[in-house]
Amino acid sequence: MFQPVSLSLKIMRNFRKSFEKDSNDQLLHDSTFMHMMKYFLQCFDKEEIQIEACWIFRNFAARTTEKTEILVDNGIIPILTTLLSSNNINLVEQAIWALDNVIGDSPALLDEILKFNIIEPILKWIELFRTINFSNSFIRTFAWPLDEQAKIDGFCGLSCIADCGNNYIQLIIDYNFVETSIALINTNRPKLQLCAVRLLGSIATDTDEKNDRLINNQILFNIRNLLFSQLTYIRRISLWCLSNLAAGPLHHTRAFLQSDILPGIVNNLTYDDFKTVHETAFTLRNLIQRCELIYLPEISRYRAISLLYDIVLSNNLEISYFAEKVLRIFFCRSMQIIQRQ
Repeated sequence: MFQPVSLSLKIMRNFRKSFEKDSNDQLLHDSTFMHMMKYFLQCFDKEEIQIEACWIFRNFAARTTEKTEILVDNGIIPILTTLLSSNNINLVEQAIWALDNVIGDSPALLDEILKFNIIEPILKWIELFRTINFSNSFIRTFAWPLDEQAKIDGFCGLSCIADCGNNYIQLIIDYNFVETSIALINTNRPKLQLCAVRLLGSIATDTDEKNDRLINNQILFNIRNLLFSQLTYIRRISLWCLSNLAAGPLHHTRAFLQSDILPGIVNNLTYDDFKTVHETAFTLRNLIQRCELIYLPEISRYRAISLLYDIVLSNNLEISYFAEKVLRIFFCRSMQIIQRQ
């Protein structure tokens, strides 16, 4: 085990290249080989060797469930999680990639991996990526140079973290990722926009105070152009985010109706796509239910009611059911206006 570093590194690189072929995977069942790999993975004063070991386990975890289970049974996961606190970004990226492959093969392992306090070190690195010049060739992210795909991976990870509960959402907010996500909406890069809005929508499912942070940072102004996107998935995720925001208190719905976002929302009632119309109807329902009565005519002015009525008259029973529910709410609230006069 005590070969010179240069020789050990050469051995590890040769192993890694040979394991790019599935035919060599049988070594995973060899206890001596696994013991050696764990030793190299824990050579904390020899980071280049650790990187190669991580890379090998990353490739194994990307293959079959059986191979992932072998890694778990051999105690590889706790070692990978300790590497997230390294100051070597190349080592961290390989460790994150390996853990991501494990979770991708078996999502049930997410809760187990979260027990190892991986959230804060991951956020530390993402915060570093956020604050430096993205064009700097020195920086490498979770998987190779810090490019669009790296940012996508980072924000997808943040979305998963946000889904873990309110405490994690607060942690994301504390690291100023609300502002970063809203800025990414204007990148004109659809995949980045999708990940950013997905994260913002997850945050919007939390408390009114957290939604204040979104609205105060001009999310409505920035997201409204996405409602006219040619990409269905961009419009749909934007509407989902807005429907969560629209479920808030009066001052949130007032912000909607004062932000000139209604034309974009209503425009999505014209698409022949159930999920898009469904999210649009939910957004309008939340707005109509919670807005001040003086704003009801504003909603009607943008043809929302007439378009909903057209959907009710259509032959698509699945979509017309939701449209009818929104219309009923609108007419009930309209009666409140009449009764007051």
